[in-house]
Amino acid sequence: MSTPRKTAKKAIRPHKQSAQKHTGFISKLEGTLKFHYLGIGFIWAWVYCSYETPAVYPLRSGMGINADDSWIVSATVVTIALFIGGILLGRQQKPASSTLSLLAACCATIGTLLSTSTALPAEITIYTSGTLTGFGTAFLSIIWGQALAKLDTETSELAIPAASIIMVASALVFPYLPPAVGAIAAASLPLISGLLLVVTQHELNVAAPLSEPKSDALNTNATPPRLHVSPRIIKMAILLFMAYVTSGFLEAVFPDSNSVFSALTIDWPIIIGSSSGVIIMVSFLLFAQRPTFDTYFKGIAPLVVTTLALAAWNDTAALFFKSTFLAITNTILTVATFLCVVNAAQRRQDNAALGTGVTQGALQLGVLIGNIAAQQFMAHYGQGSDKLLFAIAALSILFSLAWYVYPTEQDRRLGSPTASTTISRTTTSPDNTNASSDSTLELVCDQLASMHSLSGREREILSYLARGRSQPYIREELILSKNTVATHVKHIYQKLDVHSRQELLDLIEEAALRA
Repeated sequence: MSTPRKTAKKAIRPHKQSAQKHTGFISKLEGTLKFHYLGIGFIWAWVYCSYETPAVYPLRSGMGINADDSWIVSATVVTIALFIGGILLGRQQKPASSTLSLLAACCATIGTLLSTSTALPAEITIYTSGTLTGFGTAFLSIIWGQALAKLDTETSELAIPAASIIMVASALVFPYLPPAVGAIAAASLPLISGLLLVVTQHELNVAAPLSEPKSDALNTNATPPRLHVSPRIIKMAILLFMAYVTSGFLEAVFPDSNSVFSALTIDWPIIIGSSSGVIIMVSFLLFAQRPTFDTYFKGIAPLVVTTLALAAWNDTAALFFKSTFLAITNTILTVATFLCVVNAAQRRQDNAALGTGVTQGALQLGVLIGNIAAQQFMAHYGQGSDKLLFAIAALSILFSLAWYVYPTEQDRRLGSPTASTTISRTTTSPDNTNASSDSTLELVCDQLASMHSLSGREREILSYLARGRSQPYIREELILSKNTVATHVKHIYQKLDVHSRQELLDLIEEAALRA
């Protein structure tokens, strides 16, 4: 009598799973991704709109150091402020206040408006505006790092990549704005970021007393980890420095950054590059892949090498590919850096403020040195010089050195979010029988996940459930919210067609016996 019913269930299961997968995608997007979490994207957009479009400096002759004389002041100040700000804010037991967030936002806004003013002598304007914008954007970045680290893992993994959507929107609007309107609009971006940061801080401060988590891993009011820079952060900083010295030189040495836009009438390189952040977000939504910096760095390495190879050509096609590859590189490295620092801070492995300050400071230092080197090279040799090939070769050698500090297999394993779980599973086994049983259990979980279309996160949680772990344990181990874990467990039960923990364990035991 039960056979027809089971057959019917199997028949409708693909449709049911498809509907559940679609519902899960939308519910995660609507339930955890709030607009004010995207505020860091307005800082990224400010850099693009100020120095890569004619919105603020309509007479610019290129990007970065070629955009305006105030760039080098701003780039120097932001580098220093990131390192110092990371140390100062990292020493504090409490996160930065909303007052400091608004102060930083106002400094960046005033500095942007001042840079377009002719009321003061040019030299005073350059140094004052550069100092204000550098200080403001540096502290906004650090405080955003602190705020994002107080979110649960799944929310931050969506919010950080999704912030690149702001860049896509900016590329569709700012290049077409008249100078006066463009300057005001660009100046408003840090202010918007600051206001969204204040909203996020207020939300987190209100939610923290209500949650009262038992574990320090989830306690956002707990004392931050001691002020030290882990080897993981140091390696990230070195890799970022090498990558951005290379990209900074290539961006500044381009003869005419407007030629691609003039030919295509739309900034496709930035749109394509920023969209890579959206692709990362979608991969988290659908597959729940954990952020590992080395994986992303491995992905951008061919793009950087190809850009170096194309640097000797100046036609429109070559410029398009160079600009696109550099935009993709910049987006992926920026997103990956924030993801990895925030994830480490959530697990109390690193200090959020110090980690953000060191990594972003190394990034900005690389950009600064790369731009200065390109400017000096152009002043002495010019774009058409044969010595450009030697410069490209030197950059290639510098970039290749990155692999000497590339994380080893052990570093990646120890730095992964599931490292402690993986190690404990293998090291706490009292004998080879338990180890064999453990590997069989993993095999069964893989088979069930494949047969029933479980997502990456659901597969991860299934492994805990198969070992009898409770939902509170899973929440603390994976740094996920109560509702998130409950939703994933509900979806696992639905997809496996079980209704209780005992039925789930029976199903796994039966599959293990067959295996």
